[in-house]
Amino acid sequence: MIVLGCDKADPYQNPYYNRMKKLADQVEADPKDKTALRRLENYTKSWNEWNRFYAFGNIYILAEKNIGGCRDELIPYIDNALKDQDQATRREAASAICEIGGTTVEQTFPTLVQIIQKYQEYDDVWFSIMAVGQLRNRDASAKVLPILFKAAQTSPPKGTQDEAPQMRYYALESIEKLATNNGLNVIGNLEKLMNESSLPYKNRVAKVISELDSSNSAAQAVLTNLISK
Repeated sequence: MIVLGCDKADPYQNPYYNRMKKLADQVEADPKDKTALRRLENYTKSWNEWNRFYAFGNIYILAEKNIGGCRDELIPYIDNALKDQDQATRREAASAICEIGGTTVEQTFPTLVQIIQKYQEYDDVWFSIMAVGQLRNRDASAKVLPILFKAAQTSPPKGTQDEAPQMRYYALESIEKLATNNGLNVIGNLEKLMNESSLPYKNRVAKVISELDSSNSAAQAVLTNLISK
């Protein structure tokens, strides 16, 4: 799990990280004593960006490990991190949700959707899209699919290289996961995406369709054309 953003200072050489890590270590050493956990939670409300960033980062780790059964208690703090003014903090929160999975996705779902609906090529959007792709809830999955399809229809900024990360690539991946895990039919909407002018993207869409429905003639035609070139 990514906890420390690459745009942040070396965590092993700054007092903010060390302070939060010490508190997290105390929680792990004695989960029944909530004193250190309360302090860590309080730091997530600090005016100081670095205090919040590293407090949240250690909360993600504790939640993933479910130290002392603390996960359910910590999910609201992860949701708060998704709303933080600092983009790196939002990114790490969404990334942590991808790692933790389970009911964490459902409980932070409204905030994840709000981030996705920015429809911008930011990493907090990418990770939020990946997070909702883990849903194992048919109703919630059906609700988010139109939002993901809108993301899948959004072209990246002009000049973006085909191999570069793109919101629509992440959206395609999550659409496929939701369809597979929740028994949803998305073929018709995916076929419309093959009208996109970008050949690399059209090929990606065709590959997803063929993985969901190997007999789909439209997707097979695109992929056959790709192989013949």
